[in-house]
Amino acid sequence: MSSHLRSLHNLFRKRDKASGHEDIRAYLLIMGGGMRAFYSAGSLLEFHEHGLTADIFDGIVGISVGALGGAYFCGGQEQTQQAVELCLETVNEEGFIDLRRLRSGIVDVPRIIERMRKGPRALNVEILRQSKTDFYVGLTAQSGEHVFFDAKEARPDVFAAIQAAMAFPGLSPWKVSVNGAYYMDRVFDLDIVRDVIRAFKPTDLLILPNLTYRQASRLQCNRTSIMLSAAFLLNARHFPAWPTTSKQRFTSLLKHAEHPDVNVSILWPPELNLNQLSRKVIPLQHAMTEARENVRIQFASLKA
Repeated sequence: MSSHLRSLHNLFRKRDKASGHEDIRAYLLIMGGGMRAFYSAGSLLEFHEHGLTADIFDGIVGISVGALGGAYFCGGQEQTQQAVELCLETVNEEGFIDLRRLRSGIVDVPRIIERMRKGPRALNVEILRQSKTDFYVGLTAQSGEHVFFDAKEARPDVFAAIQAAMAFPGLSPWKVSVNGAYYMDRVFDLDIVRDVIRAFKPTDLLILPNLTYRQASRLQCNRTSIMLSAAFLLNARHFPAWPTTSKQRFTSLLKHAEHPDVNVSILWPPELNLNQLSRKVIPLQHAMTEARENVRIQFASLKA
């Protein structure tokens, strides 16, 4: 059995409390990618249908917008659906994404954070804190140091940690203070998978990338990537290092997925043409539907 299938198999063993399940230390890594987060949103919704709830995992690590998805996933199926509704309602609003804001932030992340705090789609912080699953977000300090931050213990609150995880000069407002220091998105880290394995020592690691296999394996050259590159250049003085490319992260991901002591499973999203700044609701909903079907197929392969 491959490492990929063994990891998925162990998650179901843990769900069913099969013999030896106590020895399984499972972690979920949810990657970022702007509006491509709808891929992982579909996957997380489907996890619930198969009984793979947050408490199956010893820990969840959210990178960039993956921090938002991870926080709601910890709250259960209803909260996971609320995250989807929150993003669908906000993404097509006037001014949420504005390509003219190359300096102040193309994406109005504070709008999302405010709606996470209060309103009909708010994050249930009490459920999150009571969850037995550890919840970390990946951050980069102004010094360039990469850290995993315990979001439940963040000051002034968990929302600051989630906003910092999505703070990226040019793409979103980036001066976010957590525990008295400024942090931003961990997109500068080339070896996130390696670092997760070193920091948390899982026996099994499930990864939800928000790039398709084909997109990740190639250098991106399209209108969106050119626009983001322009935003990076205009804000380069704020970066502790130059952001890594999707192809660099892809190479590192495949390298560390072949770990001798950890079962690593990567649930690649379906090959759809979704980009970081996609705003049309129907393609985003379609991406979620296809991602759910992809998870069903992967899980069905365990029974083959």
